[in-house]
Amino acid sequence: MSDFLSDATQLRMIRLYLYLKTLDQDWQDIKLTSDELAKAIQSTAATVRKDLSHLKCSAEGWGYQANRLIPKLKESLLLKRSVKTGIAGLEPWGSLLLSRKGFLPGVEVAAGFDSSMNKIEMTSSSIPLHPSYEIAEVFCRMELLLGIISSYGDNAQQTADRMIKGGAIAILNLTPCPIRVPENIFMYQSDFQSGILKLLSSINGSLLNKE
Repeated sequence: MSDFLSDATQLRMIRLYLYLKTLDQDWQDIKLTSDELAKAIQSTAATVRKDLSHLKCSAEGWGYQANRLIPKLKESLLLKRSVKTGIAGLEPWGSLLLSRKGFLPGVEVAAGFDSSMNKIEMTSSSIPLHPSYEIAEVFCRMELLLGIISSYGDNAQQTADRMIKGGAIAILNLTPCPIRVPENIFMYQSDFQSGILKLLSSINGSLLNKE
């Protein structure tokens, strides 16, 4: 990320980039107002205009042309270079990420890992699969910089430690198990399952209050 972008600005620009990428080609050729862009990422028009000013990108007439914003956002967010990645845990999300090439922009999945040899043998993948105890060695040999922990069947902290030992500089933790990393390691926690259960608990709680 460019040094002048705050974490909040970076996150809004990532959301905007992903939103614009989902548009059909016909939509990418038209102009969108700052109000429309703000609504898409749940922000304000003034904030969107301020964020886009970092790109030296001003509105053309009454709006912004999507197909011109996408490359500018990609460049500003430093997403032009793919990052070699290793995924630990073939279930529940590992297999999906391994099979969906290009599912995550800028992520070059180069290796998968699991503690179960049975899962490794039963999983069909064009990407090399390895037992978890080889994480550090494979990360080092293949120069993998991003590690994704997708299953808490393995010890999440031990998995992260192995990735970092092998040279990873960033960890994405998709498990509900919190991990600790050194200050010089980028880490993001995104636990889908806990999020779903929290929402279900909230829904059921609201229904009970109505009874």
